[in-house]
Order: sequence, then structure tokens, then C-alpha cells
Amino acid sequence: MKKSIITFFQLLPAVLSFLLIAAHFSRAGNTILLIVSLVLLLSLLIRHSLVVIIARYALILAALEWIRTTFMLVAKRMETGQSWERLAIILGVVTIFTLVATLVFRFKNVRERYKLM
Repeated sequence: MKKSIITFFQLLPAVLSFLLIAAHFSRAGNTILLIVSLVLLLSLLIRHSLVVIIARYALILAALEWIRTTFMLVAKRMETGQSWERLAIILGVVTIFTLVATLVFRFKNVRERYKLM
């Protein structure tokens, strides 16, 4: 396979994480953070080491937002006596996926793309 295709697939977890958090902010009606998430996603097209630093911190902040959202939604469900376990599992997986996405910048092809070598 071509190097660029491999790099794309290696970056896919970060891309999906930015899309998920953008959808979350869209659903919450937070237009500013929706736009920021999409700009961060598009910034992955820029081949600069600063992009990696910003993307890593942004993904960590996104994971913290997922944790906050999980606690908030679980508390609401518990107050109303609704089932909350499945919600907690799903958002827990999304949180872990987002944190794992910070590791994509360790792949050799990705490091070369962003001039981290």
C-alpha cells in the first residue's frame, strides 16, 4: 500500500475522535466548540509538528469532556430511575477511544508526515 494511505488509516482514530466530539458539541448546541473541533480536524492536513502538540492536548480535553458528560448523564438517569449502565459503558468506550487516539502520533509514518523525526 502507498505510504499516504497507511498514514491516513493510522490517523483515522484521531479523525473519528474529532468528528465524535464535534457531533457532541453540535447536539449540545455549542457552535463555537463545534467549529473549534472541526478546525482541529482540518488542521491535521497541515504538515507541522505544532499540529501534533495541539491535537494531542485537544484530544485529552475531548476525553475530559466525555468523562464530564458521562457523569452528568448518568446522574440524570439515576435521578429519574432510568437504566444508566449501557450509557456509561458506551461513553466510557468513547472516552478510551479518544485517549487512545492521542497515540496515533507515535506511528513512524505519522511522525514523518508531521516532521517529528
